[in-house]
Amino acid sequence: MHFVFLPSRRVTKGREADVRRQQILATVHALGLRTLDLYPVFLERSRLAALFYHHYSEDGYRLVGEQIADYLSRSGHPRSLASSRDR
Repeated sequence: MHFVFLPSRRVTKGREADVRRQQILATVHALGLRTLDLYPVFLERSRLAALFYHHYSEDGYRLVGEQIADYLSRSGHPRSLASSRDR
């Protein structure tokens, strides 16, 4: 089982949000789950606001999808998880 930490717009700002994130990740680690933390990936973006609308923007969802696909590939999962319409 894998856990993916998906940051919200609120989570990308402020110390309190980072403390909450650390608590979540500590719990997930204690449960022994493999973890993909997308928080640092989001913070690397120069146009962070462009990744959000009310939820994620198209660019935000694309980033999440690419990161999850790369993570699964590195974890030994086949990349053929695309839907049949993409084949």
